[in-house]
Amino acid sequence: MLDESLIDIHKAPLPQVEKKSLLVKDETTQQPAHLLLAVVAPDDYYVAMENMACKCSAIAKLRLKKINHISLAYWDEPQATQDQQEDWCAVSGQRLFESMQRDADIYFCGASDPTYWDVVLYRRVKKGERVGESHVFQELGRWRLRN
Repeated sequence: MLDESLIDIHKAPLPQVEKKSLLVKDETTQQPAHLLLAVVAPDDYYVAMENMACKCSAIAKLRLKKINHISLAYWDEPQATQDQQEDWCAVSGQRLFESMQRDADIYFCGASDPTYWDVVLYRRVKKGERVGESHVFQELGRWRLRN
């Protein structure tokens, strides 16, 4: 069922990744909060993901992710205490994100364009609740797309 949803994607060009990273600042604090690479995906990818979600709707709710960036680093800890938030501000104030951005730009400017992308279906089996605790995912399926 899911394979059929991805057939048309094989005819579409691969998403394009910007090789210069983007540093996003928190709107409130103006502290760096997210280092990413911008991605531009053809509309065919969004259509295929929507089709996949519709076909699965009777058995599962798929939470489709935007295909517009690759996160390299970020601070997203809504459960952080005031002390933890202050510690993070102190560390990020030491130009940590800017240093990571410099390293990422050096690395990615020499990287070749991807020759394939994978569409991956995951199930979250455990939600990270504490600061620094990652979600745990189980991979349910993977489909390789090539130009």
